Amino acid sequence: MHTFNELMADFDTAQKALEKLQKVDAPKIMGVESVRIIKQNIDPIQGYDSGAGVAKWRPRSDKTNAAYDRNRSRAAAKSLAREKAKTARLSKRAAKELKVAIKQSEIAKNGGPSVAEQRLAAATKLAEGRAKAIAKAAATRAANLAAGKYKSPRRGGNSTYKGSVYSSQNPLLYQTGVLYRGIKYVINGSNVSVGVDFGLIPYAQTMNAGSLSRNIPARQYLPVGQPNLKIINAVLKKFDYERDRIMKKFKR
Repeated sequence: MHTFNELMADFDTAQKALEKLQKVDAPKIMGVESVRIIKQNIDPIQGYDSGAGVAKWRPRSDKTNAAYDRNRSRAAAKSLAREKAKTARLSKRAAKELKVAIKQSEIAKNGGPSVAEQRLAAATKLAEGRAKAIAKAAATRAANLAAGKYKSPRRGGNSTYKGSVYSSQNPLLYQTGVLYRGIKYVINGSNVSVGVDFGLIPYAQTMNAGSLSRNIPARQYLPVGQPNLKIINAVLKKFDYERDRIMKKFKR
């Protein structure tokens, strides 16, 4: 049993928590839940869920998929060739350093066997360590290349290689992840704005609305015009959960 004073104290605490929920936490809940639902349109839905139904996006064309994978293979071959050449150069350098270290140790023998042995051991250990590190790095890079994890050059014009990121296996609107990560919310007083900064990511608007002149189909992921019932329901559910958590002591 609680005393009257304890109940009044709990009520006062709950009242302050409810005020904070309404004035401070509610905008954050709206922003967080809106971003979460919008991102779901990109992954995993691959369409626009209005809360009343899902409009699936038009699939990526076979021509585009082929271009992504072709350039990915080209980039992989070029990257692998560069890595092999770099490994060969570094291996030659390590071998040269080892020869120099041995030659220096021969010269250092005049200073006494112990000094020569110490220098030889140190130089040999250093050279062998470099050679092992180079071999390990080369093996790791080769394995990454085989698994499709690599970095490739980005060039302008028709010679652009889309290898390290672009792939036919990636979801629509999620090749680089820039657009996905660019979906954010901003709180200004009691107002909450949710979406993408088109100034920073100009193609985000084109992806949402499409472009007839550029033959880009509309793949809506942001609410336009009509309220999104799925977002509204998610916000209300989260708000009710937080309110019930605050008032739990007063429920039987």
